[in-house]
Amino acid sequence: IYALGLGWSLLRLWRAQRALERLARLGERRHGARGRGDQRDAPDIIEIDAPIAPMLVGPLRPRLLLPRALRDADPLQRELIVAHELTHWRRHDLWWLALATWLQALFWFNPAMRGLRAHLAWAQELGCDRDVLRGRPQAERKAYAGALLAQLRGQGTSHPPRYGALAFEGADPDTVAARLALIRAPLAGGSKWARCAGVVALLLAFGANLALQPALAWNAAAPLDCTIMVDAASGARLVEEGDCDV
Repeated sequence: IYALGLGWSLLRLWRAQRALERLARLGERRHGARGRGDQRDAPDIIEIDAPIAPMLVGPLRPRLLLPRALRDADPLQRELIVAHELTHWRRHDLWWLALATWLQALFWFNPAMRGLRAHLAWAQELGCDRDVLRGRPQAERKAYAGALLAQLRGQGTSHPPRYGALAFEGADPDTVAARLALIRAPLAGGSKWARCAGVVALLLAFGANLALQPALAWNAAAPLDCTIMVDAASGARLVEEGDCDV
């Protein structure tokens, strides 16, 4: 049963990757961001004549897929959309998303893995929104929210699976509504001390698992087998049999 579930999960990943590759091949390659001089390894920009959302694909060979209709968009909105996707690239979000995707495939029977991937993608979108809009005036924030809504309306009803992509418009209308609320009234970012406290708490929980789990497993799987007979008067060991070192 596990092998069948794993095979189905891997098949879905393969089909999603093929769909993204077909999209990239149909597009027209533009001057990628590497032409700006300070980002030599930046992803290529590929324009596609289809109602897709702007998305960053491929952790090994990153490419930025943009709909051709974006040419007619407001220049500021277009700049903010590209900045959002390039922020994903700078933060190495595709690698983290790929790791979560493979964990979901390996543990397909565990619904928590699906939630982990969904929450990770949600956190990545919020993080990119915060980084792109940091220090920008309210007018640019409104332009950013407008670009988000425009992409949600213009992407159409069908789009390829995004197991290996980070799309600008997010996962669904509910998450987009929450992102719009945070764009209008941004929350203050967590301090370094708060982040360090979170990391320490995770490390302590992980260490407790490592400390407790093996002990319980050893007691259950490998019970002690030792017999020792000691002279009560002298303390000398008369008989010692079995695995007494443990």
